[in-house]
Amino acid sequence: MKEILIGDQTAIQFAGLVFFALMGIALSLLIQTTKRDITSMNTPYSFSWSFLFSDNAKRIAASCILVYLSLRFTKDIFNVEINNFFAACIGLSFDRLAQFLKDKTNILGK
Repeated sequence: MKEILIGDQTAIQFAGLVFFALMGIALSLLIQTTKRDITSMNTPYSFSWSFLFSDNAKRIAASCILVYLSLRFTKDIFNVEINNFFAACIGLSFDRLAQFLKDKTNILGK
């Protein structure tokens, strides 16, 4: 069962990769906050963590799913060992992809 869910890695190794991927997602979200329109009626004037999470819930969910699938199947598909830096890059890049999908398509809804 374990190998189905996390492959041939130990649970601690996989948890470490997930941690660094989540740091990549968080970094991407925080970078995106600098681009928000503070004059818009749809956004608060000052920074709000609750608004950040509620406004980006679908994006965060999509990023987490993409990250899990990437961390689980990269070794199987590409025969490449994933290290912590690679996991952080996966989190950062897939969150940017989720943001692009949110901005340019209706896949994640508006």
